[in-house]
Amino acid sequence: MTVVATVRRTQLRLLVRPTLRALRWQPLPAAVVLSCLLLWWQDPVSAAPATVVWEMRAVALLLAAGVAGALDDPTRATVAAVPTPLRFRSGVRLLLLVPPVAVSWSVLVGWVDARVGGALPALALTLEAAAVTGVVLAVCAVLARWPGLPDPGVAAGPLLAAFAFGVPVLPRWTALAVLPGPGWDAAHLRWAVLLLAALTALAVAVRDPAARLTAR
Repeated sequence: MTVVATVRRTQLRLLVRPTLRALRWQPLPAAVVLSCLLLWWQDPVSAAPATVVWEMRAVALLLAAGVAGALDDPTRATVAAVPTPLRFRSGVRLLLLVPPVAVSWSVLVGWVDARVGGALPALALTLEAAAVTGVVLAVCAVLARWPGLPDPGVAAGPLLAAFAFGVPVLPRWTALAVLPGPGWDAAHLRWAVLLLAALTALAVAVRDPAARLTAR
């Protein structure tokens, strides 16, 4: 195990710098700027509580769109045979791009919550944002397995838009876009299930296609 851990640390050190250069960082700052403009245009202080909740949901969608390019890798076909597993390479990409998204979300949530006097349901909205981001990453990971599709983040854009328009019109028994009040806790239980399903799908999708389960 020590040898494996040493190899993994060496691979991580060698992958970080080229991955930093290869990642598409432009969508993330663009999403943050758009989020700030949205919150500035519709001031949370003067807006109704329901409007503030919808604003933060829009911010979550924008940030999820900003991280959609995390798995875009034009060199995927040329490095498929390298010793570093696909899951490890994908993990390095997520490790570099997802934390800035989490920090951006935390700062925006903290700013809005302070402006509305602590009335923002921050934890519940953070669960929603995590689930949306997980769904986007899972979809991108699945699309990345299709031959000839080096930019799954671009292809996931229409699916994210469909998700954004489809969630508010879900039937009552599967409702996700619920406002604080009756059904709020039940809706966030469904958000938690969605997050778990998305993370499971992501973990399966970033597994090497040639990997085989071996009996011990």
